[in-house]
Amino acid sequence: MLKMSKNAMLFNGAAVIIVAATAGMMVRSALFHDDAPPCLDRFGRGTALSLETGGQPVGIEDLQSRVGGTDWGLLSGGRVVKLKSGPAKAAIEFDLNAAAQSARKESNEVKPGIGFFWAPHGFDLATSACLAYSVFVPEDFEYGKGGILPGLTGARVEEPSEAKEPPFSARLAWRADGSGDIYTDIPGWSRGRPMGNDRGGFKLEKGRWIHLEQEVVLNAPGQKNGLIRVWVDGALRFEKSGLVFRDKAAGTLEAGLAGVMSEVAMPSDTPGARQKLWVTGFEMRWR
Repeated sequence: MLKMSKNAMLFNGAAVIIVAATAGMMVRSALFHDDAPPCLDRFGRGTALSLETGGQPVGIEDLQSRVGGTDWGLLSGGRVVKLKSGPAKAAIEFDLNAAAQSARKESNEVKPGIGFFWAPHGFDLATSACLAYSVFVPEDFEYGKGGILPGLTGARVEEPSEAKEPPFSARLAWRADGSGDIYTDIPGWSRGRPMGNDRGGFKLEKGRWIHLEQEVVLNAPGQKNGLIRVWVDGALRFEKSGLVFRDKAAGTLEAGLAGVMSEVAMPSDTPGARQKLWVTGFEMRWR
């Protein structure tokens, strides 16, 4: 029987190490995700929704004008306030109780909560975007049955041009226990619903400012490669991949991201002595 040379033994040993290392990396990649850095660090061009003019908070009518009159409940339950401390100099105060009381006085049907649509100039139906803002929930806030926070939404390119409901949306949300989620409405779903999470999750904590960054990457038409991520105070806490926001092959026309659905809402029958929270101006980047 021939004896194996020293060089051959070394070569085979190195091969075993390489195979073992490769297998280890495959197992690790199957069990763990490498954390992507926050999206503001990776996206280039962008803009912000300013809530100030001349160093002072804008009036609510001025904000209504800046968002093109796309609002509901804003005049009755919203105002821009100056912050004594926090991540910005001004924020939008969303008073859900005031908006609900005003809505009950209306004879016509109105949307619940407070909201508006913001489409930054030059956004032009991007296929990936990053939205960032901070939210403050006071200690006496009641989570109720859950609610909706601002998030990214889409639009469809079609002829003739008509005002229609967005073909998909991915708004941040909270549950009855305050845990965070993404409330998503995408093609093929009969109604919007919480997305679920491939990460450890997060909570809409009370009594402090929370910085949120949301990244949405649309799938290529006909492929299941859409993606949603959320960072909370710089840490990746929400991730969901393999999503289909648009599918040309199934008949859905070409679609792209359109802007921010700035909606803060809770079920109309949610009890609570105080349902008020604050949101800073949005920063949006895209590509």
